[in-house]
Amino acid sequence: MSAIAGQDHSAWRWIHLALHKPWFLATYVVPDGEAELGQTVMLSDPDQIAELVLQAGAENTTASLVRPDAEQLLPWTMAPLRRIWRAIDADRIQRFVYELRDGEKVTDLPWITESDLTEWALVVELPARERADKQEA
Repeated sequence: MSAIAGQDHSAWRWIHLALHKPWFLATYVVPDGEAELGQTVMLSDPDQIAELVLQAGAENTTASLVRPDAEQLLPWTMAPLRRIWRAIDADRIQRFVYELRDGEKVTDLPWITESDLTEWALVVELPARERADKQEA
């Protein structure tokens, strides 16, 4: 039982990350009678985002990329995702490219750039969602 989550629910107190590699914080909407509840999950693999979108629907899902800060100013940075791409590098190894909501594209390894990659294929696209308070204004 968790004092935060309530009876018959558990909540974690901390998480230990063994590797400094990108991961995802995703939120999806679950219908609950007449209401909708947001559920948030931490995912380690880009294909898990695609699966979540397939199950919950793109219109009901948002995700952010959490990655080690390349400039080492902060331990981690987080930014909303627009798309995830799969591409092939010069050694014929599959790589992921994360397109952020602001248009910036980052790869799963900081020393690999967009120009190093070929055979791009879209894995998943997340539509922009406006906050409810902004829609009413």
